[in-house]
Formats: sequence, structure tokens, C-alpha cells
Amino acid sequence: MRIKGIDNLKIPDEYLRILHWDKNGEFYIGIINDSIIIKKRDDCCLFCRSVVNLVRYDVFNVCRHCVEKLYESNVGDVLYKEGI
Repeated sequence: MRIKGIDNLKIPDEYLRILHWDKNGEFYIGIINDSIIIKKRDDCCLFCRSVVNLVRYDVFNVCRHCVEKLYESNVGDVLYKEGI
């Protein structure tokens, strides 16, 4: 199927309620690999929810502390026990 473009993106009301999103809120739309990401604008760290020293990675914010933690980690390490 070929898509010419998206002029108006409609997110069903039930999804907006479940996610606690406002219809008129600000959203980011990004592409990561083969996936389209729709993300509520959230100016805090993706991992720890900090609002200071943020670094932008694609449609995500990551604080400097978490960037350092990720850099120093090894494959298989669990850095945050709770999910995103």
C-alpha cells in the first residue's frame, strides 16, 4: 500500500483517555528504525524524569546523569528496575 501523506492524524479518544493525553496537547512524531513513534511532549528525562541537564536524542530527552550511566554500563546490566 502506498501512502501519499498524512494531513491530519486522528488518535482515538479512548487511547487519549488511557494515556491521559489532551486532544490539544503537543506531540512529537519520529521514526526509529522501521517504527513511527508518537510521543507526548514531555520535557523530562525518559528514564529518571529529571528536568535538568537534558540532552535530546531523536524524540527523547535524557539527562546527563543517565547518559553517563548508560555509557558506563555493560551489556545485560539492569539500570532501572521499573519500566519506562
